[in-house]
Amino acid sequence: MSFSIIASGGAQSPNGTYVVSPALNCIGAGLIIIAVCFSRGQTVSVADSLGNPYSLGYEVADAFGIPILQFLFTNAVVVGAAMTFLASSSSGPANPSIAVMALSAFGAVDLDSGQNQYTMSPITTGAISPVPATDFVVSAISMESGPAPTPGIGALAYSAAAAANAWGIGMSYQNPAPSTTYESWEWTGGSTVHCQTGIVSFSLSSSPVTGKSLKQKLFSQASVFAPLQALLGTNPFNWYDEQLDMNALASGKAAIVVRQLPRRPMWANLGQLPTSFTRVQFTIYGGVPDINAGADSQNCDAVVTAMQAFMPTFNATGIVSVPARGNQLVLDMDGGLTDDAETQPRTFKRILDYIIFSNDNS
Repeated sequence: MSFSIIASGGAQSPNGTYVVSPALNCIGAGLIIIAVCFSRGQTVSVADSLGNPYSLGYEVADAFGIPILQFLFTNAVVVGAAMTFLASSSSGPANPSIAVMALSAFGAVDLDSGQNQYTMSPITTGAISPVPATDFVVSAISMESGPAPTPGIGALAYSAAAAANAWGIGMSYQNPAPSTTYESWEWTGGSTVHCQTGIVSFSLSSSPVTGKSLKQKLFSQASVFAPLQALLGTNPFNWYDEQLDMNALASGKAAIVVRQLPRRPMWANLGQLPTSFTRVQFTIYGGVPDINAGADSQNCDAVVTAMQAFMPTFNATGIVSVPARGNQLVLDMDGGLTDDAETQPRTFKRILDYIIFSNDNS
């Protein structure tokens, strides 16, 4: 299963004591994974700007058994459009560096992990056996000196060379996991001393999660729907809450803005039920430039087709066995041409209104 990378990035300590990442737009993420590296003999704590709790998934030690790299994660996620991530030390100069990935998936750490110690480049991880249908595999490297590391397998999320006040770090991933055991996830660019790498697989699901809002359920399932990924992109996935980013169309991808309209709760003799019919409006902004756009909203047609394929599969009730989701299209209309204050460049838009049956307890 393929999962969308909502955001990724990292940073290095400016003073050897703490490091703060750049602001990342993590809207729609259900799992955040952090790799942090630091000087041997020191300890670091990790936090984010919204106060999510982080669990230690795996710790990597050097040849002397002293930790220098940690994988942390949270799936109790409160997310925002400008989240920052902090690693700090109270034990002394730790020279920390941090790498972050936010995923449109939900899950917990699999115990499948491995590491190897090498004192030269290339350096390889230990072997693990991920499950292709559910697993997301992450590798990271911590190094005292040397250039920015490069992964031999997987896609790079973040990489930085060792600096005066920060260890070098690299973070990469494989999405989806392959069908074979990893024998050698290789990194090049490591230092000659205190260089270590590790690998962890996360067992994930794109299913709805209890307590998520209707908008969160929509995003988490839409962002892994391949026809929408192809049209809206994956990093970022151009799906917005209430307001469009003016620069969203700069890449040429289309975009969708979601607005929740009046909701009709359901009642019984004992009170309000967790189920309801909710009207949700999707404003589609056509990709720019589009040679087929013509003089109308035709450049939205492919996104409309993808949405009409997605909505019958969207599950807001948590009942997997029910094929009919009760999601009804009640309006499909042209939205005209945007003005200069709405998008740059200008484009045509299309509006879809759905009535969605959902369960707040699913």
